[in-house]
Amino acid sequence: MKKFLNGIDWYLFFPYIILCGIGIVMVYSASAGMGMLHQGMAQSYLHKQILFVIISLMIVLGMSRCRFVYLKNITFF
Repeated sequence: MKKFLNGIDWYLFFPYIILCGIGIVMVYSASAGMGMLHQGMAQSYLHKQILFVIISLMIVLGMSRCRFVYLKNITFF
C-alpha cells in the first residue's frame, strides 16, 4: 500500500478532492429545485455527480500508477 501511495502527487490530490466536494455541493444546490419539479427526486442529480466523482477518482489513481517515461519514445509521424 505504501508503494501505491508514493506515486500520488499529494499537492494536487488534496485540492482535487476539495474541488470535487465543492462541485458535488454546487450541483446539488443548483439542481435540487429542478429535480423536485420534474422528477420528484432531488437526490438523483446528487447520486449522478457522486458516481462521476468516484469514476474520475479511480481514473486519476490509475493514471498515477502509469509510467509516462515510455511516452517520450512514441512518434506519430
